[in-house]
Amino acid sequence: MTKSPPEPLRHVSLTRKVLVFTTRLVLTSINQVVVVPGWWLVMILVQLLRFVDYSFYQKMESLLYKHLLDLVAYWGWVEGYRVIESGADIQQLSSKRCLVLPNHQSTADIVTLFAVFHNKSEVTVNVMWVSDLELMFSHVGAVMKLHGDMFVRQKLGAAQREKTLKDVETHMRNKFVAKRRRWCVVFPEGGFFRKRKAASQQYSIKKGYPVFERLSGPRVFGVEKILQSVKEADPNYPFEYLLDVIIAYQDQSRCVGLPDWLISGKYPEKVHVHYTAVPVSTLKSEATEDLERSLFKIWAEKEQKIQNFYKFGYFESEDETHKVCVFSNFRCVSLNLMYIFVTVFCAWPGAKLLYSLIV
Repeated sequence: MTKSPPEPLRHVSLTRKVLVFTTRLVLTSINQVVVVPGWWLVMILVQLLRFVDYSFYQKMESLLYKHLLDLVAYWGWVEGYRVIESGADIQQLSSKRCLVLPNHQSTADIVTLFAVFHNKSEVTVNVMWVSDLELMFSHVGAVMKLHGDMFVRQKLGAAQREKTLKDVETHMRNKFVAKRRRWCVVFPEGGFFRKRKAASQQYSIKKGYPVFERLSGPRVFGVEKILQSVKEADPNYPFEYLLDVIIAYQDQSRCVGLPDWLISGKYPEKVHVHYTAVPVSTLKSEATEDLERSLFKIWAEKEQKIQNFYKFGYFESEDETHKVCVFSNFRCVSLNLMYIFVTVFCAWPGAKLLYSLIV
């Protein structure tokens, strides 16, 4: 069947927008005020296992980590966003060591990846994220930090960049290799597309690389340091694949932001995620310039796929399979109720104790 370009978003009445927005705001507030504290109470108790059985603690911590990422991903599912996957079957790569390289448009990109990972348990518990430092100052960022994820500052001078690359090397050795993580997610564009487009195009013209209209060019230093650090830390544990990820939103004139994902009240929207697995052994990476050319070649192919999608409705071929990432409503409700119960169960005795001390 011939595919067609993504359908435009349908008009939604102002009344519906207000009602949906208000409902979502109330539900999201309850989630933040009641569910998340319950999760943290359980996590604090689990910390005691560190001193009893560390291996069991790691399993419990990974399970709770998955729970919270699932809870965040559920927000978009309830809002009406449908994440649609195509390309390589990443379930087959879950046991491989992969460096995941998505394009970057907004904070919603992270939640989109939470959504595609949520039903791939082996990926979620064995993934490490390299994210912007600002994300660390959120409850999700604090959890990611506890899990061993890394946070870096994007805008750096030359001196600070060298220190950050050294920190990346140390982190990959002490966290990724030592904990035997399998996947590492990094946004090599170094920032949102709308903010980096002009500078990226200037750099491409200067270096003679393709000039992109829908992407920012990849920055090579972070990717190179991650690949090198893991290989040097354990020559028997190098990355096996670069997983090129395209995130494409239904409305090409704008990308979805985190507020849209949480409480927008808009009409349901589709988010397409396309995968291409590139064996690391096929990359020319002997020198920094070689790896940079290899990355720009991957990005040029990515640009063409995005253009195909918005023009024809497919990334690579008309017969490619598009699969909706489905959530279990029962599991969503169960997780929320479980952590609400924990919060209420612990908060009631705490409130009584506080009242008795005051009165």
